[in-house]
Amino acid sequence: MKKFLWSLLALMIFAPSALAVEKVQGEVFAGMNVSNMTRFDSKVGFQVGARMEIPMKMIVNGAYINGAFALTLKGAQSDLGHERFSSDAYYFEIPIHVGYKHYFNEKVGIFGEFGPYFAMGSFGRTGIKTDIGGMSYDTFSDIGPNGLKNFDMGLGFRVGAEIARKVPIALGYDFGIVNIARNDYSCKNSNFYITVGYKF
Repeated sequence: MKKFLWSLLALMIFAPSALAVEKVQGEVFAGMNVSNMTRFDSKVGFQVGARMEIPMKMIVNGAYINGAFALTLKGAQSDLGHERFSSDAYYFEIPIHVGYKHYFNEKVGIFGEFGPYFAMGSFGRTGIKTDIGGMSYDTFSDIGPNGLKNFDMGLGFRVGAEIARKVPIALGYDFGIVNIARNDYSCKNSNFYITVGYKF
């Protein structure tokens, strides 16, 4: 699976020259997540990364495809009084979206996009505390009762505005389609986020 994710990253890097498309824009971005895993409560995290946008004017003016490479902190928590659970899950993610952008003028544009994401859980800690003690373990190990599988994938969308063709402000939502639980329960990621970027 790691080879698959690295292949996607290589495709994002070399596709523009191979397709001889118009100007490709790079972007760096950062933002806040509000993530959740099935059966638990939401938790606040973050994401940072870089994105590459490829215009697809040969299809329709305003169309594009983009891919990103991001580090994102997801997780979940719960407090049942007698038991408190908190999980941090750091993922390296590659979302690939197809979108459409419309500029009202040189200062303001809007966009919307949709596509899959692929993620590899890399590190994090999960803790469980009870009235008589507690335990802590690697989030992506099979040691704890709520350990997660490393691989995740799903679908997501982003909508937002772009200021001066340089500063995109986006709202997005990703929902996992893979069961990431190592135990007998079904558990899937979901993540709402807001990001601000800068294009160059």
